[in-house]
Amino acid sequence: MIDNQHQKQGERLKIIRKHLGLNQFELAQMLHITQPHLSSLEKGKYSMTIDLLWILKKIMPELSLSWLVTGDYDMCETNISMAAEPPGIYQKQEKIDRIEAFLKEHFPAYK
Repeated sequence: MIDNQHQKQGERLKIIRKHLGLNQFELAQMLHITQPHLSSLEKGKYSMTIDLLWILKKIMPELSLSWLVTGDYDMCETNISMAAEPPGIYQKQEKIDRIEAFLKEHFPAYK
């Protein structure tokens, strides 16, 4: 049985993956897990481990773990500087704005 909390975390994990512009295989490699395991996480079949949360935070320093785990607050922390991000991995502010617009459109509860 899929836990509703795990399902919502999985949906947010998928949002992060798409925000980073990665497919499941690419993100799974970065997380040191298999693509089927990532797929199961995105579907809410399993909860994320502390190790996975730590790696996600390393991949995307601006990520709010509170948002990922609970859905509270915004996806990205505003106190993280986006100016020093390496190209190709992190998104520019315009892309973040588009992601937030997408979230607001498709997830009415998103603030």
